[in-house]
Amino acid sequence: MEYGLEAGVEMSLRRLNISLYNPRFQYQGQSATMTKSELIKQLSKHCPQGGKDAEVVVQTILDGLAESLKRGQRIEIRGFGIFSLNYRPPRTGRNPKSGEEVQVPAKYVPHFRVGKELRDRIKNNKLRSRAGVS
Repeated sequence: MEYGLEAGVEMSLRRLNISLYNPRFQYQGQSATMTKSELIKQLSKHCPQGGKDAEVVVQTILDGLAESLKRGQRIEIRGFGIFSLNYRPPRTGRNPKSGEEVQVPAKYVPHFRVGKELRDRIKNNKLRSRAGVS
């Protein structure tokens, strides 16, 4: 990802004071999935023009991430994490239904490594929830 887009995304989220963590998605240690539409809804609360702008912002960010990964670039968002591609060499696999051998071609798969700041926030939240502190 180019520096300008990364810095712009990070600045925008900070300026809008948007937290990707929302307590309603954690209930007694069981986590639910935050969907794209829920992220848009949370972002739209901070957009003066409403949900359509939020939808465009989220889609632009996701498109930028996907395009960067397609070009083989590593995406680093400080405090959040790193998106990269891992190479998987060709191998011989098995068809689970018939059991016959199948050649699986080489491929690149997306990989995400959590940043220290996000890891610490999650860890501290889990410790507080186990201790019963809100």
